[in-house]
Amino acid sequence: MDDHADPPDDAEPPDPLVGRLLNDRYQVLARVGEGGMGYVYKARQEPIGRLVALKVLLQEVAENEQAVRRFLNEARIISQLRHPNTVSLIDFGHLEGTGQLFIAMEFLAGGQLRDLLDRGRIDPVAALRMTRQICQSLAEAHAKGIYHRDLKPENVLLDDVEGEQFVVKVVDFGIAKLNPALAGLEAGPLSIQLTAPGTRLGTPAYIPPEQAFGKAIDGRTDLYALGVLLYEMLTGHLPFKSDSEQGLFLEHLHTPPRPISEAAPDLAIDPAIERLTLQMLEKKPDDRPPSADAVIRTIDQILMRLAPPTEGPTPQGPVTLERARMVDAPTDDTPVTIQRSGPPGWFWAVLAVGLLAILAVAILR
Repeated sequence: MDDHADPPDDAEPPDPLVGRLLNDRYQVLARVGEGGMGYVYKARQEPIGRLVALKVLLQEVAENEQAVRRFLNEARIISQLRHPNTVSLIDFGHLEGTGQLFIAMEFLAGGQLRDLLDRGRIDPVAALRMTRQICQSLAEAHAKGIYHRDLKPENVLLDDVEGEQFVVKVVDFGIAKLNPALAGLEAGPLSIQLTAPGTRLGTPAYIPPEQAFGKAIDGRTDLYALGVLLYEMLTGHLPFKSDSEQGLFLEHLHTPPRPISEAAPDLAIDPAIERLTLQMLEKKPDDRPPSADAVIRTIDQILMRLAPPTEGPTPQGPVTLERARMVDAPTDDTPVTIQRSGPPGWFWAVLAVGLLAILAVAILR
């Protein structure tokens, strides 16, 4: 038997980058993902031994000016973001030998939100906490005039942090839009024009109505996509379905989402969670929460009621703020009267004794 038989014709050829030491510092361990523009590798940064994710632009798209701009755009944008719920940029440049563009980012071992959703719906409290973390990433980006435009489960990664159930990080700002005026920047490298006016970008299942039809966008556009994510986490399925992309776009534009209480009646969804989710899915941006910070505040109010903070290992009961009341307050409707009062009785007794003593001294003289 030939131990060196050729692999089957349909076998994928080995990746030429796996096993190589790139740029004298990145030891490529495995290919862990791929997209339309390139591959993502798990690598070890030498000599410090840190695991990183290497995103490498395919050679065949390197001549595509639009693809190169988007790749460069992602590196420039994530270099501006510092929040712990946004993936961190480590390095950017060209691979020696091939000249391919690469981005080195922190490696997250917990997989994608998509992996969780493929196993079923997520507990409402956990879903709210994950949504809150995504909002924290968006709040920083929006404050800098950066709008993600492609929020979906594949672009929300999970990190393994001891003592935490879920830590999420937002990734893939490749089609993010930067508003130079909001960011306080002059027109320059960060404000490169990635799309022509009216061009449709994004993922159809999660695309906001105004983005689907080439209208003006702002931070509330990302909140709509996040609303789709939250709906999916809670119910286990998307709020809108269609057999075609155009059909999905029309669903986003015209069809109201089915209430969660109807879509998942066994969930016994808290009304406040349903209100927040459906508000984020409003067709008009003006009807959605005004900002990611506003969503965070609403989530905090809900979590304070459903899962208040605990101190120590013993779970605490719900935190309630009781109405302030008077001590010995009347228990009926009798009006409270305030009576005038003079000095106490002992005062007059002491005064009488003093006067008698003065009178006795005067007589004896």
